[in-house]
Amino acid sequence: MNFSILEDIVEFPVFLLKWNKICILSFKSKMNKYLKRGLVFLIIGVLLCYYGVYSKDPIASFYKIPLVLGVLSFGYGFIMVIYSLMRKIERGSILEERAEQVELDEQNEREGEQ
Repeated sequence: MNFSILEDIVEFPVFLLKWNKICILSFKSKMNKYLKRGLVFLIIGVLLCYYGVYSKDPIASFYKIPLVLGVLSFGYGFIMVIYSLMRKIERGSILEERAEQVELDEQNEREGEQ
């Protein structure tokens, strides 16, 4: 008898349980909400695509729904990760600009007092 499918079914939730603990520990770091959402949707998309390809059967056309949902969630996750990176870069440039503005204001105040 071929128990490979049964072994995959038993091992998969254990893998997800262990991986979930790793994700929870790593999500306690300083990531913004867009990066967290993006990574979650990326993982969900990969898992849905994997499930869709794994359950592909010429008789049943049910595999199409998980594949479509997987591609959409993967795309959304990818966009969110890119957006979080853009926000991080933009935030850095805004902070630099504000620091320069404060420095210029302090110089102008010193020159005005003299």
